Amino acid sequence: MLSNSSYSKKAMSYDTLNGLFNKFFNNWVVTKIAIKPSIFVKQLLSVVNYAEDMPVLDWQKGFIKACSSPEKTINYMMKDPYLKARFESGSQSEYLKETIKNTNFAKTKKLADFFTLSVRLGDIGAITFGGKPYIDFLIKEKGFSESEAFDKFRQATMRTQQASVPSSLSNWQNNINNPLTRTFFAFRNTSNQYFRKVADSFIDYSNGVIGKKQLAKNLFIYSVFNSFLYRTATSLSILKLLLTGNDDDLIDDLIQSIFDLNAVAIPLIGDVYGYAVAKINKSYSSHSTIPALDEVYTMIDKLGKDDFSIDDFTFIVNNLVELTTGVPANSITNMAGGAGDILKGDYIQGGLRLYGSTKHRAKKVTGKE
Repeated sequence: MLSNSSYSKKAMSYDTLNGLFNKFFNNWVVTKIAIKPSIFVKQLLSVVNYAEDMPVLDWQKGFIKACSSPEKTINYMMKDPYLKARFESGSQSEYLKETIKNTNFAKTKKLADFFTLSVRLGDIGAITFGGKPYIDFLIKEKGFSESEAFDKFRQATMRTQQASVPSSLSNWQNNINNPLTRTFFAFRNTSNQYFRKVADSFIDYSNGVIGKKQLAKNLFIYSVFNSFLYRTATSLSILKLLLTGNDDDLIDDLIQSIFDLNAVAIPLIGDVYGYAVAKINKSYSSHSTIPALDEVYTMIDKLGKDDFSIDDFTFIVNNLVELTTGVPANSITNMAGGAGDILKGDYIQGGLRLYGSTKHRAKKVTGKE
């Protein structure tokens, strides 16, 4: 009886801690995806994945054609029930269905839909405008019927785009009830998918399924090019070059993309590798491998400052609000500051903050830091 009682107390204690951890974790995830237009842009970058299975120039021409008639492209592609279901369910996101519904701030479907809108629009946009050239290629060049082309398109989408269906995730990622798994695999669906694509390409090459050119193409798309696109969309290094003529950040992005190797797909080991590459390249990289710890470290650092400022106080309060409620307080504050910058006549810096860049990043891009 005593041992059973002791075990029950330990189990209850574990469940309480696990529930508390999941609450903070879910809130943290929501605040990183909510509101920011930059999330929409980054989701769009995967359009190029469909060029894997067709000539690149043909895909480029088809992509430009699809973008030149957006309404026509959307109406055609949304005939597919899979795309409608994917957009409505948010199935492209990693653990979003679990995280959103368990935050205090997003208990209603309207708020949940609002929070995930940028993610879902970016995802469906990438599939719609990236996939249309592929479908046209299959019909016109390969002789597929429209039904057969859409079937092949869905298969390619499941292989190359983010998804939360079990078949597109690793065993670790599918174990979403494990707090350790949820922690280390947050925001790693894409890198894991690309990591598996590279591995599959090597296997296909060794089995004679694909040749050297296709292997090289796959490695370039999934190991280098996608990484470069994501890094430049985050650092805005190309825009910085145009505005200031400084190419340091762009060169850093290029070097780190070449050596990236999707290592971040592997928790801890990949983070250490990425940190080492960044240090060798003398560029910034977070040393934290656990979500939300960077924010905690920074809050502690700010509390210990001798010149504690109102900005430090706001940062601490915002992060506490985010972790406890899921309200994207930092994003709201930053975007409000961006609107203020615009009212003051600083249109570029203000626009970048409204886009989702931090004040520090906006200043760096515009050459003020």
